[in-house]
Amino acid sequence: MYNGSPDLILALISGPLVICGSVLLLYCLYRQDFFTLKWFRKPPREDWQGKGIDVTDVSDRLKHLREGLKENKVPGANPDFKLAKRVESKREEIAELAFFQTPHPPPPEDTEHGHRQDLILV
Repeated sequence: MYNGSPDLILALISGPLVICGSVLLLYCLYRQDFFTLKWFRKPPREDWQGKGIDVTDVSDRLKHLREGLKENKVPGANPDFKLAKRVESKREEIAELAFFQTPHPPPPEDTEHGHRQDLILV
């Protein structure tokens, strides 16, 4: 029977609180990249003699393209560019749908004997 002692209540509550607090602390440290191996990463090499990529050609072309887009002089920037081809291809796709196909003619009727007899006049 429970007699209302505060020591028992404290003992029952303190265990889960310590566990939840520990899990919360570990989660916060994980979110702050505390456990990453940043202390073990190698620093960048000072003696590297490599060359970077020369991007002057690409940057000039990109600058020209941006200026053309601003002035709407680039052929792909026009919304009607190749519109007729896209419309025609969609029309062909829709025309192939079953709704727009002509139905097949009904099969020829058989005669009373179950054989088809053609009348040939000479």
